[in-house]
Amino acid sequence: MPAPRDRAPVLLLHGFWHGSWCWTEVLAGLTAAGVRALAVDMAGHGLRAKRPAALTRRPFDA
Repeated sequence: MPAPRDRAPVLLLHGFWHGSWCWTEVLAGLTAAGVRALAVDMAGHGLRAKRPAALTRRPFDA
């Protein structure tokens, strides 16, 4: 079995109406087991999220 640092990290992504906060207990369990894990917020979600300026525009559109 590979060492914990050699394994790929686990990425946790929330569902609609949630944020990375919903993975708090799961993250605690994974890190206690020696698994690297990361929970991220999608655009417009999370505890301090602001609505994106334009949902249909690409970043480099004029």
